[in-house]
Amino acid sequence: MDLEIGRGEVGWQLNRFDDGKRSPDKLFALTTNSEPIGYGYIVRSVGVDSSGRTLTAHLQLIKRSSDFGPDIQNLNLTASFETKDRLRVRITDADHKRWEVHQEFIPRETHSSPRSSLLGKRSSTSLPSSEDKRYFHTNTISDLSFTLHNTTPFGFTITRCSSGDVLFDTSPKNDSPDTFLICKDQYLQLSSSLPANRSSIYGLGEHTKRTLKLKYNQTLTLWNADIRRSNVDVNLYGSHPFYMDVRSHPGLGISHGVLLFNSNGMDIVYTGNRITYKVVGGVIDLYFFAGPVPELVMEQYTELIGRPAPMPYWSFGFHQCRWGYKDITEVRNVVAGYAKAQIPLEVMWTDIDYMDGYKDFTLDPVNYPLDQMKKLVDALHHNDQKFVLILDPGISINSSNETYKRGMQADVFFKCDGVPYRGEVWPGKVYYPDFISTFVGAGKYTAHWTGDNAATWDDLAYSIPGILSSGLFGIPMVGAYMCGFARNTTEELCRRWIQLGAFYPFARDHSEKFTIHQELFIWDSVAATAKKVLGLRYRLLPYFYTLMFEAHTKGIPIARPLFFSFPEDTNTYTIDS
Repeated sequence: MDLEIGRGEVGWQLNRFDDGKRSPDKLFALTTNSEPIGYGYIVRSVGVDSSGRTLTAHLQLIKRSSDFGPDIQNLNLTASFETKDRLRVRITDADHKRWEVHQEFIPRETHSSPRSSLLGKRSSTSLPSSEDKRYFHTNTISDLSFTLHNTTPFGFTITRCSSGDVLFDTSPKNDSPDTFLICKDQYLQLSSSLPANRSSIYGLGEHTKRTLKLKYNQTLTLWNADIRRSNVDVNLYGSHPFYMDVRSHPGLGISHGVLLFNSNGMDIVYTGNRITYKVVGGVIDLYFFAGPVPELVMEQYTELIGRPAPMPYWSFGFHQCRWGYKDITEVRNVVAGYAKAQIPLEVMWTDIDYMDGYKDFTLDPVNYPLDQMKKLVDALHHNDQKFVLILDPGISINSSNETYKRGMQADVFFKCDGVPYRGEVWPGKVYYPDFISTFVGAGKYTAHWTGDNAATWDDLAYSIPGILSSGLFGIPMVGAYMCGFARNTTEELCRRWIQLGAFYPFARDHSEKFTIHQELFIWDSVAATAKKVLGLRYRLLPYFYTLMFEAHTKGIPIARPLFFSFPEDTNTYTIDS
C-alpha cells in the first residue's frame, strides 16, 4: 500500500510482517546514488526579539541535492527560553507553512519578530578561521545555554551552564553528510553527538524492548501500528519522540530531557555516540528540559505536554477480562469463581463478545440480553464492584446503525480528501472517530496497556521495561496483560506473573479467544498466590493512590526506574528486572 499525503509528509512502500500486519521495517532503508542527501545550511543573519528571550537566525541552503526530493531553500531558527528550565529550538521553512501539531492539543508559545541587531560574537576556540564565530544565547536564571556556530555548515549546541557539560551538539562533521541538517519537503534530518561513555538514554517509544536503557546501534521507528507486543524492536501503538539522558559525569545522575515535537513517522538512529532523527515531514521543534534530576525532568516535561489524568481509587483494584466469554452466564460464573476463591475482584470486563455483530453501543440480544445485563451490573454495584465494556473505534457503516447516523450528523469521523476515511475491522467496513494509539500528551486523557503480549517468560520480562517507559512518556497508569494474552499460559507462568503483576499500576488479567481459561481461581497454586499478593496490593492502595496524586500534580511516574531514587548509583541505570 502506498501512502500519499500533503505537504511536509511523505509516501513510502510499507513492508508486510509475518503476522500479516503492515508496517515500515525501517522508514528510510532506501538506496541512494553517490550524491549526498544534503549539504547543510549557513547562517545569514542573527537577531533577538524585544524581550531578549528569543534568538532568531535566518539560514540559507548551501547547495541543492536531488535525493529525497527538493531542498527547502530558506529556514528560520528560533531559540527561546520559555521557562527557566525549558529551552525550545525550532527550525521551520521561512517561505511556506508546514504541518505542525495543532495548538489546541498542546498549547505552545509563539514568538515575535526579531530586532535587526546582532548578538555579540566570540571567536570559537575550537575552529581557528576568522569567519568562524559563535552566537551565545543565555538566560540569567536558566542552567541551559544555546550556542549558534557560524560554521559551514552551521550547527548549534545546548550546554549546562553549571557544569559546562554539552547536552546536545549538532556541530557537523565535514566528512559526514549524515551529521548535516537536511530539510526537504518530505525528509528532515538532524543529528547530535553524545558522550557514549557517560550517557544513558531512556524513552523513544513505543517498542517492546528487552532493556529499559536503550542499547547502542539500533534504529527506533516511530509509526503507530497495531502490532502485537510480543514482537520485539518494532514500532507499536504509540509515538513518543522523548528521551531522558542520565549522565554519570560530571556529577552522578545529572539528568535532562529532549523532545522532538513532531507527529510524522520517523526513524531515530541511536549509536551510543550519536542520535540522528530522520523524519518524513513537519518541522523540527525541539524542547530541552534542564532537570537536573529525573523527577524534575518529568515535572518539566509534563508541564509542557500536560499532567497525567487522575484515576479513580477503584481502578487500582484487580481487573478481570477475556475475549471469548460466550454469554452472560459465563461472565456471572467468573465473578462467582473469584468470590468463592476469596480473591479480590474490583472490576469485571467483557470484550467485544457482548456486541450485536461487533457494533459499538449494541448488545447481543441472545447471549447478552439487556435485562440480564442490567441485573449483572446491579449485582456488581451491590458488591461495590465495577463493570467495563470494551469498545473498538471502528463504527460500522450502515444506515440502520444509530451510532453511525449520529456520527455522520455530528461530523466526527476522520477524513481523507474531504470524505470519511474508510477501514475494515470487526463489524466490516467502518469509519473512525479515533484510533487504538498514543502520542505526546495522551496521558492527559487516558490510561494505557502495554499491548497484546503472549504467554511466554520473555513477555513477562518485557513487561517491566514497557511499564517503566510508559511512565516516562507521561502515561503512568499502565499495565501488561497478566498471564499473557496470546497462546496458552501455564500454571507456573501465571503464578509467577501475578506475583509481579500485583504491583503493576494497572493490574488486569486478559486473554485471547480460543486459548485456555486463565482466571486466577483456575489453579489452586495460582489462587493461593493471588490471595496473598493481591491482599498485599489492597493494603497498599492508599500508597498507590498517593503515587497517582503525585503523578497527576507533578508528572512523576507511579512505577519508577530505580535511578529515580538513586541517581548517584550508576548500578541502577541498567536495572529493569
